[in-house]
Amino acid sequence: MRLLLGALVALCLLVLAVPAPAWAHATLVSADPAAGSTVGARPDAVTLRFSEPVAPPVDVVVTGPTGQRVSVGRTTVFGDRVTERLLDEDTGSGEYSIAYQVLSDDGHVVNGSTSFTVSGHEGGPLTAQTGGGARPSVLVAGLAFLLLLMVAVTGAARVAEAVHD
Repeated sequence: MRLLLGALVALCLLVLAVPAPAWAHATLVSADPAAGSTVGARPDAVTLRFSEPVAPPVDVVVTGPTGQRVSVGRTTVFGDRVTERLLDEDTGSGEYSIAYQVLSDDGHVVNGSTSFTVSGHEGGPLTAQTGGGARPSVLVAGLAFLLLLMVAVTGAARVAEAVHD
């Protein structure tokens, strides 16, 4: 009985000690320009930063206020950062949308979008809002896994004890 219980505890500790693959896909942590921000002039490029490294194929499309594509199509990936250059021509002020599709480090395709506004006033006030961040669901899933593991170990110990008696 004690040997079985000791083996179960050792197995649980081993499962918790060995690094496991990520439970979540890459999520957008930040964007430059920041999500929901207003900038005075349109930037030359947009940069997206994710919660983990991403790999090609990566697709980033930036559209301007009239719905026209203003991204060049030469996306660069460096670890968790993705940068897309924008056309050199002036595409006006208004809301710009950034749509992305990346390959997460765990092999899953992740897509989403964010936006920023160009005011057209170089010296005008800028607002910034941070967006993205780690999802609380990852923490909840981890805690649920640990709770389930504890219940399983406790149940196995009680079954082993009942069999021994």
